[in-house]
Amino acid sequence: MDWKGRKPAILLGCFGVVAASVVTAATSTKSALIGGRWMLSFFATIACSAAPAYCVEVSPVHLRGKVAGLYNTLWYCGSIVAAFTTYGTNKHLPNSANGFKIPLYCQTIFPGLVCIFGWLLPESPRWLVGVGREEEAREFIAKYHFNGNREHPLIDFEMSEIIESFHGINMSAPLEVLDLRPLFRKRSDRYRLGLVIAMAWFGQFSGNNVCSYYLPTMLTSVGMKSVSVNVLMNGVYSIVSWVASIIGSFCHDKVGRRKMFMISTLGAALALSGLAICTARYQAGSKGASKGTLVFIYLFGVIFSFAFTPMQPIYPSEVSTNLMRSKAQLVNNVVAGVAQFVNQFAAPKAMKNIKYWFYVFYVFFDIFEFIIVYFFFVETKGKTLEELAAVFEAPNPRKASTDPVFAAQVREQILRDNNQRQLEAMGIKNSVTNNMDDVKANVNHVEKVSDLESV
Repeated sequence: MDWKGRKPAILLGCFGVVAASVVTAATSTKSALIGGRWMLSFFATIACSAAPAYCVEVSPVHLRGKVAGLYNTLWYCGSIVAAFTTYGTNKHLPNSANGFKIPLYCQTIFPGLVCIFGWLLPESPRWLVGVGREEEAREFIAKYHFNGNREHPLIDFEMSEIIESFHGINMSAPLEVLDLRPLFRKRSDRYRLGLVIAMAWFGQFSGNNVCSYYLPTMLTSVGMKSVSVNVLMNGVYSIVSWVASIIGSFCHDKVGRRKMFMISTLGAALALSGLAICTARYQAGSKGASKGTLVFIYLFGVIFSFAFTPMQPIYPSEVSTNLMRSKAQLVNNVVAGVAQFVNQFAAPKAMKNIKYWFYVFYVFFDIFEFIIVYFFFVETKGKTLEELAAVFEAPNPRKASTDPVFAAQVREQILRDNNQRQLEAMGIKNSVTNNMDDVKANVNHVEKVSDLESV
């Protein structure tokens, strides 16, 4: 990913997923099935590490929440295909081996499309700068951020920010790829890593995994025992959650990451509280409570998907430096995998043994998440990836990220540094103040994006 680029990593991962899906679907032995699943997870991790980093790096700052946020909402496309495919095979091929194999073959659809059309993607401009291909990066920024206007004054500003962030770094060097020290070299790096780990765990351990993967089991526990109906409800849950996540992806750049995370964690806690109460009443003999259970399950899906789904892989990329981004995504996927592992093995037994108290556990965990988000999560809305460097160097990054005065000072300093470099490049080393007003007028996109609305 750092060595050869984001695009080759995405293509390699998707090609591996296609191959692994065919192996798992075509095999007739348990060992080959397990091997195919392991291979699928391995290559999916490669693709899922490279793709969010790519989305964040190619997006202009004022559209990053929308463009990059929409990436993870498409998870529900796969979920919907899986849910309704299994519904169809369960209904029409209940006793056929094809009823098991068809959903496995369907796993090739979306990664297969990436393998076919992914070659058309341009490479990330930040990776290009990291390996010394600055002119190609400049062409990308001019074409995709400024509608092909190579003379736009903000191109130099954006390029200088990126180049400065890669000072003394060559991402194509093999040793740089294997070096994990950027994850915890400085206090700011450790703070970033902490946010990556927290977001990875919260994104899988807020109760969403239980609702996504064990919805039929949850419905069975409150008297809804029809397999076909429960599988259908699972598909509808995915559709409802997908719509909520798309709406949420358009809100992150307006409301902000922190506010939406806090709203979501409190809302999820309330929805799970209602779910626990309805489940407890059903288990106490109130048959009508099963309808309330279904309502709160869907309500939870909407609340969680609205804020967390668009940002699950994106926020870790936003808070990472250019050098640590690919490694941070690896950490993100490993931590998320551990959380999924715990959920998948613990959830069935917990629902059977402690019943509704299992949902109560998630209520308190979501409240814990709210506290962590409030005190530690950094706001990334409206800030370039390079501007966030100053935020994390502050004594209190969370406070700095929400302080408009601090943000203005950072932008002022970036403008001065950029203008000074340009003047020095022309052999002028005197004061830069005479040109500051002109430069400021060209960077109003930081606070007013009207100059870029046509992008």
